[in-house]
Amino acid sequence: MNRVLVLIIAGGCIFLPPIVYAEIVAVDSLEWIVCDSDVIVRGVVANVESKNVSGWPARIVTVDIKQVLKGSKKSQGTQVKFIVVPSGNRPPDWFVDRQEHLFFLVGNDRYLELSSLYPLALRDPDYKFDNPLLLNDDPNNAMFDMDFNVVKGRRQILDAVSQAVKRSPTKKPPRAMVNVPWDSQIYKQLWGGSGVSLDVPADGRLERRAKVWLRAENIETRLLGAMALSYFNTPANIALLKSLQNDPGYWTGQDDKGTRRREFPVRRSAFEILTQWNITVETPVLSQISLWHVIVYYWPEVLGTLCTVSVLPAILMFWRWRRYRGLEPGEPHCRNCRYALTGNPDASKCPECGAKLAEKKVIVGKRVGTIWPLVMVFLALSMVVGYGAMHVLGVERVNDASALLDWYCTPFWE
Repeated sequence: MNRVLVLIIAGGCIFLPPIVYAEIVAVDSLEWIVCDSDVIVRGVVANVESKNVSGWPARIVTVDIKQVLKGSKKSQGTQVKFIVVPSGNRPPDWFVDRQEHLFFLVGNDRYLELSSLYPLALRDPDYKFDNPLLLNDDPNNAMFDMDFNVVKGRRQILDAVSQAVKRSPTKKPPRAMVNVPWDSQIYKQLWGGSGVSLDVPADGRLERRAKVWLRAENIETRLLGAMALSYFNTPANIALLKSLQNDPGYWTGQDDKGTRRREFPVRRSAFEILTQWNITVETPVLSQISLWHVIVYYWPEVLGTLCTVSVLPAILMFWRWRRYRGLEPGEPHCRNCRYALTGNPDASKCPECGAKLAEKKVIVGKRVGTIWPLVMVFLALSMVVGYGAMHVLGVERVNDASALLDWYCTPFWE
């Protein structure tokens, strides 16, 4: 019943290297197995007969029935026969162990149209014809329910299956896949390095569970609730998903450029579901970046620009200070010798140096400060020296300075 899928996650992800190989464990829930099975019996294998059926090396398994949990008791009688096509040459242990098992059976036409004489086959969604469930108190023989619990022990498994059969709807619901929370029993038992998913029936119970999950405090459970609601397109659920557009929960991560990001997974999931349902909503804030981390990563470009921006005004201010230094504000002066022409505005020559004022226009004094030009020159020199020192020291783009500040905003280019 367990199946392991190999997922290759391509590059471009925010929090992952370009290519990552990870195992996601996917299992069927007890409730889905019950819904997906046509007949469920508890019994012991009485006989196994080898037959070539329609060109297949099949086994006809006869089981002495001790209890019928699902299906008509009258039609099953005291024995049930079904077809199995085992893999490999060695027969499975349950053919001959004479122990009590739980058999989940389906019509054989679901997998292989072998023979109308034997309409049942052992349920197996992966076409591996997996073993039936051995009923003993071995902790390795377990099932997994929709509450993310591990059901162990003969009595507990039989009670859980019986209750699931009673709750099972008459019409088989579609299958839904939910991600198992990291703090659940199932996750702790099955985790294989990436994640665990559980196949469950998409019925009213899942919808009720989803609404409970949406009220949880942790982000993972709320995300689970939002994703589960994707199977139930109703006006009430549309309103619920719209309310999640302002969900405050976020995950923080860092990409390969050292840029810290906030991702809002519940908002994103709700927005994508509404979009799939053709519901028009305003795009919420789905991610934010730390501008400080962007500045730190692009420090050569940022400091280079600041150096340019600071040096040019410093040169202009210093030139202005040198030009008007020592001149009376508002008074005319000889441009050649800077003599004050106060009282002689109409003179043709400078009384001090004799320069012709018609050829060299007078210069009018302006008030200039002494501090600001020096401050600007000091800042500009500091910028240039610091910029050069960082290059000499080989400061990398991703460095410890990234952790000094968290300054988040919504990127306008996304």
